[in-house]
Amino acid sequence: MTNNPALNNQVPQAFERFVKVLKDGGMNDESVGFLLGRMINLHGEKVLEKITMIVGEDQLNQVRDLPEEEKLDKLIDLYQTKSGKDIASLRTEVAEELVKEFETA
Repeated sequence: MTNNPALNNQVPQAFERFVKVLKDGGMNDESVGFLLGRMINLHGEKVLEKITMIVGEDQLNQVRDLPEEEKLDKLIDLYQTKSGKDIASLRTEVAEELVKEFETA
């Protein structure tokens, strides 16, 4: 598990809008929880996808050789160095994109 505080936050604020839309539409708590869980999983996949696109294959290969507990922090460091953005900004950006797609679907 990472000690990176940007990843230890609760769900991004955009997901609060997602939950509100679902509840306002009359969805029960169990269904909302299920869909929120799916959205959070998709969010994690999209964040990791964007990180790996920026980091590049050569550096990804170096990360693969690290002990499991160091991999995520190293990926985050590489992403922040190469992109000039912090991981919290990326998480927010991806969450906003996902919720916007949902709202306009």
